[in-house]
Amino acid sequence: DGCPAVEARDSLEAAIADYGRALEAAPQRYDLRLQLGWLYLDVGAQPLARAAFETAVASQPADAEVQLEAARHALA
Repeated sequence: DGCPAVEARDSLEAAIADYGRALEAAPQRYDLRLQLGWLYLDVGAQPLARAAFETAVASQPADAEVQLEAARHALA
């Protein structure tokens, strides 16, 4: 039996690694970057989350969804 909190964190860190690999293959995918930002928040990596959201906004400045997600992050 593993500790559920440790298992959850391991899962989140695995997801972060997967999103990182996906972004290496397709750096233009701002939607992946938004999800990566939320994953970083989930593990308490605020500076990395901020960078992910800022990069998504910079790549899609006119996209309302991206702006909304960045605003949600600012409020989180």
